[in-house]
Amino acid sequence: SELLSELIVIITFVVIVLMLLAPLVISIIAPGYDIALKKMTVTLTLIFLPGLIFSAVSSIYSTMINAFNKFSTPAIIELITPILIVASLLLWGKEFGVYIFAWASLFGSIITLLALSSVIRRLGMKFSFGINFKSDSFKETFKLVTPFFASAASSQAVVFFFCLITSFLVPGSLTILSYGEKICDLIFNIFV
Repeated sequence: SELLSELIVIITFVVIVLMLLAPLVISIIAPGYDIALKKMTVTLTLIFLPGLIFSAVSSIYSTMINAFNKFSTPAIIELITPILIVASLLLWGKEFGVYIFAWASLFGSIITLLALSSVIRRLGMKFSFGINFKSDSFKETFKLVTPFFASAASSQAVVFFFCLITSFLVPGSLTILSYGEKICDLIFNIFV
């Protein structure tokens, strides 16, 4: 419970910092975007970022549920977000455009967390938020996640340069290149 509280605090801190720095980060990552596209990207980023907190806790809850040899329940619950995204796009995609994708993703992550929390409670596990910033476990957790964040950040360097370069290309180039990359990944994952 304390470890989960600590992870929530750390992830929330990172999300808040990224939300505050979103305009700057977008300007650095995509300097070729015009003002309207930068504004849209910042707005979408601000919608998506809180979902990281819910998704991270959901991932931890799924792992805890799996420890009880219940693998299908989390897998089925994890389908909530993609189903909500597809339904939202079909119902409101023309009216709200890409923003409905972001909102559906955020709401899906919240609903997923609530559903997994229900399963956690039924399994007899309880979570109470409690954290001691001076405790040895908090210091140890912070030491352990810092290299993880550094590793994750360095692995995203390719994505950063990809966005940087494509921001100077014609609109839609990033999407086309991303689809091409996904096709290559699919072929690689099937045969290698």
